[in-house]
Amino acid sequence: MSKGVVAVLGPSASPASNSIISNICGEKEVPYVKVAPEDILKVQFPRFTTLDLRPTNTDVSLAVAGLLTFFNSTTSCLICAQANCLLNLEVLLRQFLISKETLSVRMLDDSQDPTPLLKEIRDDKTATIIVDANATMSHIILERASELGMLSVYYTYIFTSLQRSILPPKHQFHYGIISM
Repeated sequence: MSKGVVAVLGPSASPASNSIISNICGEKEVPYVKVAPEDILKVQFPRFTTLDLRPTNTDVSLAVAGLLTFFNSTTSCLICAQANCLLNLEVLLRQFLISKETLSVRMLDDSQDPTPLLKEIRDDKTATIIVDANATMSHIILERASELGMLSVYYTYIFTSLQRSILPPKHQFHYGIISM
């Protein structure tokens, strides 16, 4: 801290880490900026200034479109866990309306079992799979894909979730040979 600290960015989800970080920052007179979705912070901490570092839905759509271009993917599949997926990735969907590439959209049903969708994707020989789901559902999709032999060098997975926890330990799925 002798070289200067402007502020400490920290999570707001863990009460234990919150109090520890807050105390250290208070002792050293360094601002503590809690990072979380704005609506959560306003309810829990009405006095604090919020900072949302997550990209917008438009930015995520453009990033996914850029990855599809990079991988030279002409046929892709979007797996949606929730109906708002289509609104979240509107820019991406619009791009496919005016291009030669094909994007199929598949919604998970109420049972939330991705196995039938993954079988359809495998049978269609679609190599690029975009997953718009929370960390838990993304992990389940990866487990089912592994059971169906869909974690090979042939497949490319793009996750719209920014949670690193969706990727399992390397030894579990051996994802070193596929693109995620």
